[in-house]
Amino acid sequence: MKKTSYFLSLSLFLLAFLTTFDPPAWSEVSKNKDDMPAVSIDVALDIENRLIKGEASIQLPMEKPVLIHVGSVELDRVTLAGRTINPSIEENSFIVAASGRNRFLRIRFHRDFRPLGLMSSAENDHTMTDNFIGTNGIVLLDDWCPTLDGLARYELKAAVPKDFRAISEADAVKVESREKTSIYIFEFHHPRTGLSLVAGPYQVSLERHKGIEIAAYFFPEDKELAWKYIDKAKYYLDLYEGLLGPYPFKRFAIVENRAPTGYGLPTYTLLGQEVTRLPFIVNTSLGHEILHSWFGNSVYVDPQEGNWSEGLTTYLADHLYKEQKGQGSDYRYRLLVDYQSYVHEDRTIPLAQFKFRIDRPSKAIGYGKGMMLFHMLKQEIGEDAFNKALKKFVLDYRFKMAGWSELEAVFSDICKKDLSVFFDQWLERKDVPLLTIRKGNITYPGSGLQNLKLTIQQDTESPYSLSVPLVLETTSGEVRRIVRVNNERESVDIKIEGQPLSVTLDPGYDLMRKLDPPEFPPVLSRLLGSEHKFFVLPLQGSEIYGQFAVFLRSLGFKEKSSDNLTGSDLNKGSLLILGDPAPGLERLAGAMMPGPGSGVIITVRENPINPAGVLALVKTGSSRQLDLILKKLAHYGRYSTLMFKDGKLVEKDTTDTQNGICLDLQTEIMGIAASDLSPIDRIIREISEKQVIYIGECHDSFSHHMAQLRVIQGLDDRRDRSIAVGMEMFQRPFQDVLDRYLDGQIDEKTFLKESEYLKRWRYDYHLYRPIIEYCKEHDIPVLALNLPAEISKKVARKGLESLSDEELKQVPKDLDWSNTVYKTRLRQIFEEHPENEVRNFDDFYQAQVLWDETMAQSVHDYMNNNPGHQLVVLAGNGHIAFGDGIPSRTYRRGKYDQAIIANVTCNNPEQDMADFFLLSPIVQPPFSARLGVIINEEDNRVALKKIMHNSPAQKSGLKSGDLLLSFDGEPVKDISDLKLALLFKKEGDTATVEVKRIKRFARDKVFEVTVGPFKPLKMSFHH
Repeated sequence: MKKTSYFLSLSLFLLAFLTTFDPPAWSEVSKNKDDMPAVSIDVALDIENRLIKGEASIQLPMEKPVLIHVGSVELDRVTLAGRTINPSIEENSFIVAASGRNRFLRIRFHRDFRPLGLMSSAENDHTMTDNFIGTNGIVLLDDWCPTLDGLARYELKAAVPKDFRAISEADAVKVESREKTSIYIFEFHHPRTGLSLVAGPYQVSLERHKGIEIAAYFFPEDKELAWKYIDKAKYYLDLYEGLLGPYPFKRFAIVENRAPTGYGLPTYTLLGQEVTRLPFIVNTSLGHEILHSWFGNSVYVDPQEGNWSEGLTTYLADHLYKEQKGQGSDYRYRLLVDYQSYVHEDRTIPLAQFKFRIDRPSKAIGYGKGMMLFHMLKQEIGEDAFNKALKKFVLDYRFKMAGWSELEAVFSDICKKDLSVFFDQWLERKDVPLLTIRKGNITYPGSGLQNLKLTIQQDTESPYSLSVPLVLETTSGEVRRIVRVNNERESVDIKIEGQPLSVTLDPGYDLMRKLDPPEFPPVLSRLLGSEHKFFVLPLQGSEIYGQFAVFLRSLGFKEKSSDNLTGSDLNKGSLLILGDPAPGLERLAGAMMPGPGSGVIITVRENPINPAGVLALVKTGSSRQLDLILKKLAHYGRYSTLMFKDGKLVEKDTTDTQNGICLDLQTEIMGIAASDLSPIDRIIREISEKQVIYIGECHDSFSHHMAQLRVIQGLDDRRDRSIAVGMEMFQRPFQDVLDRYLDGQIDEKTFLKESEYLKRWRYDYHLYRPIIEYCKEHDIPVLALNLPAEISKKVARKGLESLSDEELKQVPKDLDWSNTVYKTRLRQIFEEHPENEVRNFDDFYQAQVLWDETMAQSVHDYMNNNPGHQLVVLAGNGHIAFGDGIPSRTYRRGKYDQAIIANVTCNNPEQDMADFFLLSPIVQPPFSARLGVIINEEDNRVALKKIMHNSPAQKSGLKSGDLLLSFDGEPVKDISDLKLALLFKKEGDTATVEVKRIKRFARDKVFEVTVGPFKPLKMSFHH
């Protein structure tokens, strides 16, 4: 028997009870005018022995073989035209054909039922078998009597215990009372694919509504729920009659089941008792099952063409109810998240091959992708045509088999359009579209208009034919378009007024597609659905997680220890950390979760090693608390944070993501009234009480560094508290060198050489020298904030997992990877610089976070060790803007009172970028001597690659290819040696340079030349 269902997982335990009654007399089969097989089933139930005895009387069609499914029943006697036959049974079925006038096949059968039990698996949690007999109830759904392949007409006559009420597919029910039993006769004159029988000690409530008998079969303890379900059933019947046409039957019943089912059958729905008690079911699943009266239970699914019914029912039920509340796009988004979480390349099938749900991936395909197909179809042909086609489909195929081809034919006929391409791509392809958008040129055709060119790209093996919603934000308002995309790259020209600000593809999630990384939140479903998933037990208290570990293994998780968890594991999958992370995993886990108290806390974050996966943490102090939530977890897949107490969800949250595929086109022009401008002294007064003050910069802007120095001087002059200066430009291992210079123990040249500044920071030291010298003169500590360049470069090229144990000791243990807005901003910067030597954004992002976290840790360490002090942090604007880089990570560690100041001559100020903006006047940088050459550095040799025209090097006679040996008598082994030598040259100075000139056909020549005098250059040259 075909039945529709939604997934519910609740654990119920039923006891087996026994009773008996005698079988009734057998009935004859009514005449069948259209030669469709007709089946009459008479059964008696021996409750005491858990036995069914019965007879099936079948009127066969003329000269046509019929396949009889006997399922799990035992055949006692089979007769054809009154003669006993011994059919050959293969795969629980046999074939029979009638000839002549006598076409009656009789099958006497019985079936023994095992004691009531439970089946369990990781996928369906705890569910009961579909067939059982006991004093608490009878449920017979599959393989409990002989049925025919395909459509047939069925009549059912059943004897049930006197105190039971029975239900089956029926437009009319007759009841004959006997001494110990009640004889139920169910009349249903429509073809169907099978039949069922349910009985129990129900209290029955009835009401007629517009000619339809609505009944509620509830157990006595739930009788108060009956009228709530009946009233809501009336609402759904009216809703769907208006949408699809008349209800196909004369009765509808809501029937409780001891087992946790959620089935829709012709004329009734069978809902688990614990299910009916859930307050939301009457507003969600009830309507879904009533809608199956039209799709699946009157228009039957053709098993040869896949199951269209679940997707269509989900669209017109679950999705519709959300749409009525203005939450349709949220519902579609969650389906796309589920699909991307569970459906992977090796676990996918075309939608045309979906038959029924067997696991989460199949549900995401059949229900999710199927629903999206119908949503896109409505967008494609319009709502009026869509609704007309639905009504025609229901009318044309009522009580007939229909498949995707019939759906396509009806919809094509109504909209007068060939929909074959649409249906073929969504039914036959396994992949889904992956879209990106790029900005082209802007032209000005006149009349105040601008012509914006955009390119939409499909990154799939072959392009789909798509109608892509596009929203363009401009300074004059919003522009909406539906763009037809048929090719791998589709150019779009849009005429607009005002300046373009941003463009978003599919912000309402109207397309079945792959989500862009900034749209895809780190949620529990991504962990559970990961192809490769691992868990790690804590080093202490692992016994608490013992049973949970068993559960995880049943879900396909592999156990790893912190010692044998490899970078390869993290690169290909997702990781679940149980309890407190081991020392080696703290950097991945990021900020520690608060203690869960007496409950369980679960957090899911991006996996910094593998952006396609996630990293999750589960923490509890009690194994009992974990046991209470085991079977519930799959139902909370949409959340990033979950907190349970005594098995009940007390807190939930999902990490924010962007809506749609977004591209910023231009930052809005901001302005400020002249009267609102503040002199720097007023800003210094306002920030003087702050504990940590961040001042941003463009590294090569001397104006910015002078503004930074002015703030430092102003704070120092107030003498409110001791101040220190933290600098991004110096790396932590060289703090001792920095301290020795500030204390006067070493000279400036030694300081620069031993701090390796000229190797590790490519910007001219003249730009920073005034700040360093002021701090030295006024006894202001200077902190080296940054991570060693070797580590950040290694991570940027090969990822965090490439670091050795020794290198990891220099990385903060507490890393936070959760700021998706910051990640998106960094991605835009990364993509705008394709020439970057770092090819992989994810590695680049890891390096950036390590950089920020190291500087934040440095700030925190100083403030923690020097209470009452004030720290001024100098760093690039990108590290402080919006508080996302260093400030938020410092605040996470110490909750400091902070202020952010951005220098904005090289970046347009954006709202919320900083607390204050400094509009620094242009200041001419100090003189810096330049040779005017481009060099190559390798094997301790510095070769002159190119000599710039009219430069000091050219005037002295140096040539490309010369090897630079010494500068003023000091050896030159690398570029830092040359930079150091030039650093101390003043305007008008000269230098003696020793070079080696390589001769191809003569002996190499070593000689000295005088370079200079050095003068200010109108253009900057490389060293």
